[in-house]
Amino acid sequence: MWKRQMNVDCSSLENTNVFPKITDLSLSNLPQLRSFYPGAHTSQWPLLEQLQVLDCHKLNVFAFETPTFQQRHGEGNLDMPLFLLPHVAFPNLEELELGLNRDTEIWPEQFPVDSFPRLRVLCVYDYRDILVVIPSFMLQILHNLEKLEVGECSSVKEVFQLEGFDEENQAKRLGRLREIKLDDLPGLTHLWKENSKPGLDLQGLESLEVLDCEKLINLVPSSVSFQNLATLDVQSCGSLRSLISPSVAKSLVKLKTLKIGESDMMEEVVANEGGEATDEITFYKLQHMELLYLPNLTSFSSGGYIFSFPSLEQMLVKECPKMKMFSPRLERIKVGDDEWPCQHDLNTTIHNSFINAHGNVEAEIVELGASSAL
Repeated sequence: MWKRQMNVDCSSLENTNVFPKITDLSLSNLPQLRSFYPGAHTSQWPLLEQLQVLDCHKLNVFAFETPTFQQRHGEGNLDMPLFLLPHVAFPNLEELELGLNRDTEIWPEQFPVDSFPRLRVLCVYDYRDILVVIPSFMLQILHNLEKLEVGECSSVKEVFQLEGFDEENQAKRLGRLREIKLDDLPGLTHLWKENSKPGLDLQGLESLEVLDCEKLINLVPSSVSFQNLATLDVQSCGSLRSLISPSVAKSLVKLKTLKIGESDMMEEVVANEGGEATDEITFYKLQHMELLYLPNLTSFSSGGYIFSFPSLEQMLVKECPKMKMFSPRLERIKVGDDEWPCQHDLNTTIHNSFINAHGNVEAEIVELGASSAL
């Protein structure tokens, strides 16, 4: 959608096209499009706030006018990109959506550090050949990113590439990120590599949704802290054997909703890392928990942790046939100001403790061992 229109005499701009009034630009379903303007040129979009490029799979969206680009283009090794940009790119762009562009690359390696200084929302889907969504050279550029959505990218193996930055700089990356949604990434094995130090600062993250990532073997490294995460939803991630480490679980002090479903290999939610029986993990704000269609789930945790759920209102466990106990070494279940000794049978424990003794908690156990509904 074009909010404003203008006329520019391009002949007076020496192969530079300037669009000083355009705030929204959408290019969609243009399979033959190869360039915004014929011939070698650069463009400037000083007020552009929203950019959408969909189903334009014969072109690269971005490139920068560098001596290397000029040489390679002059030799016929590069096609003109949709946007050939000088210096700072899109100084006011806040939302960028790229999709259905098939075999093209997303980012050139020549992005200036001060590009996209206000970008808050990034949506990427249906790119076939990219291995990394946000490479290391983009981390220092997308420092204002708040929302990231990635879907239907069959070759993506990791979302963030962290190699190449020192600890001081890297610790500041993506500090404003609030929401991550990953959907249908069949090649994804991890969000970023476990041995990447010092990792990402995701303490501001409020929502993490991961769907249909069958090869994902590790959700996040144990060094991650989720101090502000309110929603954690993981569905159809068939290679996960556990969801999070005990240290990550202890950081979830603001988690309100936990949903896990259709992850065939998952054996426990909180991994057993040999914790002491006196260790307590409290989900202070957790109100709603779902464990659905987890055929190999044997317990919430097989470790020696005491779990507390002082705000729990709803709990749904469905078709988890191997889950007989909430936690084999669980000493007690604590809800609100009350706590009860943990009995061996999960159905009995939830029924007596969560329902009879704490009326504001709803629990439903369906097809858990012997089928029953509470």
